Formats: sequence, C-alpha cells, structure tokens
Amino acid sequence: MWSGSGQRRGGASTWLCLLTALALVVSACGGSAGSDAGPTTLAANDSPTTTASDGDGDDGTPDPAPEETTTTRPVSNENPPWTEQELVLNTIAESDRPVALVGRSGTGDLYVANQTGTVVQVVRTTAKNQPDRFRVQDRPILDISDEISGSTEQGLLDLAFSSDGRKLFVSYTDRSGANVIDRYGMGSRGADLDSRTEVLRVDQPFANHNGGGLAFGPDGFLYVGLGDGGRAGDPLGSGQDPNSLLGSILRIDPDGAADGEGYSVPNGNPFFDGGGAPEVWITGVRNPWRFSFDKSTDALWIADVGQDRFEEVTVLPDGGFGANLGWNQMEGFEEFNGATEPDDHTPPLVAYAHDDGRCSVTGGYTYRGTVLPKFDGVYIFGDFCSGETFGVVDSEAGPIFRTLNLQLRQETLGSFGVDNDGEMYILSLDGTINRIEPTQADIDAAEAEAAEDG
Repeated sequence: MWSGSGQRRGGASTWLCLLTALALVVSACGGSAGSDAGPTTLAANDSPTTTASDGDGDDGTPDPAPEETTTTRPVSNENPPWTEQELVLNTIAESDRPVALVGRSGTGDLYVANQTGTVVQVVRTTAKNQPDRFRVQDRPILDISDEISGSTEQGLLDLAFSSDGRKLFVSYTDRSGANVIDRYGMGSRGADLDSRTEVLRVDQPFANHNGGGLAFGPDGFLYVGLGDGGRAGDPLGSGQDPNSLLGSILRIDPDGAADGEGYSVPNGNPFFDGGGAPEVWITGVRNPWRFSFDKSTDALWIADVGQDRFEEVTVLPDGGFGANLGWNQMEGFEEFNGATEPDDHTPPLVAYAHDDGRCSVTGGYTYRGTVLPKFDGVYIFGDFCSGETFGVVDSEAGPIFRTLNLQLRQETLGSFGVDNDGEMYILSLDGTINRIEPTQADIDAAEAEAAEDG
C-alpha cells in the first residue's frame, strides 16, 4: 500500500518495522526520524541537493519547502496567503486503522473504510453556533473482514458511493491476494449483502503495490488505481505494458455490464479500439496512493509512490487520457536504472526526495471547502513515513510547494478524506480521524471581520 523500494526488504530490521508499523511494509522502515526540514528536492535536470531548515519561521509560520524542487518548471517564490496560515487537526472520531473516508449523497454523515475489513458510518450532528458532533455507529454498515487478505499492504483499501448514494463500491485484496471491487446496494441499515456483485477482479503476482484506489470521475465513470504488481523495479514490466491492467489507472462503467461481466468499457478509452487493454486509461504508475479529481476544475491529481529516490505528484488538467507517467523507465524526473525516457512521458508536477524520514507519498485532495478559504485550490497531501503534510498549487510563475504545519506520528499517515462540503480529513493508522481546521485565532479574526462588515 505505502511501500517504496522492495530492494530493502528482508532481514531482522524489516520484520521489526513490520511489527511496529501495523504490519505495513514501507521502503524506508529503518530510515531516520522526521525533522523540521522541508522536502529535499531538486530542479529539473539538476543533481539532488539537501536544503535544511531550522524549524518555524520568525513569524511562527512553517518554513516553506526549498525553492529548488523537482518540477516541470522552476518552482515559484510567490507566497500567497495559504502559505502563511497555520492549521490544526481536530480529532473527531476513532476507528480501526482507517484508510479511506468519503461523504454520501443525501446525508452529511461520513463513511470510513478500515484496512481490517469494515466500513463504518460516522454520524454527524450539526447545530447553529455549535461545533459539529461526530459519533461512530456501533455496527459496521459492511464487514468483509473474513474475506480479505490482511498481510503487509493488503486489506480493505478504498470505498466510493455512486452519485445518488444508493450503491457502495469497495476495493480490497481477497484471500488469494487479488484486487477485487464489489458493488452493494445500500439499504436503510447498511449494505445489502444479498445484492453483492463482483465488478472487477485482477490477480496480483505479489503482495505489495496493490494500489486499490477508487474515484468516480466527472464523466460518471469509475476510475481504479492498480500498482505494478510488486517487487522492486517492476520485474513484470507492467508499467510500460498497455496490455496489463497492473501499473495503470483504469476507467470502467460499473453500471453498463453485459454478457455476464461486472462492468463495461467506455468507448472513449484510449485503447478501446486496440493497442492495449481497453480498460486502461493511464499507464506508467508504480503504486498510486491516492488519486482524486478536483471538484471545480475536473483535473486529475495522482500521487505515485516511488522506489529508492523520489515521490511524485502529477496533475492532469484534461483528466489524463492515455497519459504515460513513466514508470519503470522514470522515477521522478530521472531515468530509472539506466532506462530511456518514453517519448510520450508525462512528467510529474512536483517530486520530492527520500531524505529526513520521507519515503512514501500519501495523496490527498484539492481543497474546495469553506472553513479554509485561503486554501481554495490547494492540493493537500503528505508523506506516510515522516507524517508531514504538504500543499501545492500550479501557478503561472511555476508550482508553489510548501510544507504545512500539520504533523502526524511517523508511519501513521494512511490517507486523506473529504466530505460533501469539501472539508478535508487526515486518517491516521493509530486509529484517529482528524478534520483539518483553522486555528481559534483565525476563527475569532474571521468572526470579528464579519461583524464589522455586517
């Protein structure tokens, strides 16, 4: 799920890390602890450099990420208001190794997938001039814990609802290790077990790099992220093989099934008429954890876990039709292991190096809520190993890439989530579900300004 290089697996130190990191395999398991430094980065076509930081700036705001970064264009030195705003994490609920959180049409409640195999409902109660209250329902709306494989990076990986909220889709690895997507109808008390339909099943040759992300696109189709199949260096060559569903992001229609299949293939897919597997939408990914669509612009953001050196974030304004993200011939902006850059390579927007405890990107969302207006349009993501969070936007002057002041414990930042209002959450594998909020000082200042304007 969050693993980087497979080359450092094995040995006593790796097994110790597996025990202490909730049985999750992470490439830099024996790496150094996190620090206050911004991501170590490099300018395109330059050599890696380490830029140290002494912590917070003189005004108490987090130091920016280094001005040199791996980007398609030189990183911008602009400092828009979001780069100076402090944030807090408000723990709103607890669950058992949460890895995904979504809203559902017709309700303000939250739905959380736990890696252990359950989907739980977090009931939200709102009242005027009162903070929201949250309560986890005692009974899961779905429990498939007996049907999943639970070692290393496996388990229940993601969930998504249809646009009307009547169908639940879950992504998991079954007891054989295959990636599976099932669909359930939603009843009044949870998922209707009798309605279960297997939408997609893809065999996995190894137990890591499962991907497993789900997202409905603005076109109404279901997008599925699958890793390259595991081991180091993509030994099967999945990333550059358009005929393989592994190492790809797929686009399928789960409601258009025919001839006994669980899905149909939209005729606008790049290989619909041949040249590759018709389900494939994007090639050249290693282990996408996670990807999401910007609700305002429809741009597709993909966070792809790297191997030994770089973690990537790619933005595809057009949704990415037929894009090749480069793996296993590219890692970040550099040719991987003596390979040659593909002619059709789409480079990432930003990438960061494996320094100061960083080793495995955790993708997030473009913020489109209301409680953090300065962050409108900022893509917020993080690193599993260091527990740091970052923000990035693409501007005319180049990407603006910053380290935010939100910090989780190392090897606990499992995922991000977003509710129906566009507010963002960070899910920690220590069991906490945390909402990203402004500081009380910012809330007081906004209220005072509103009172003056009123």
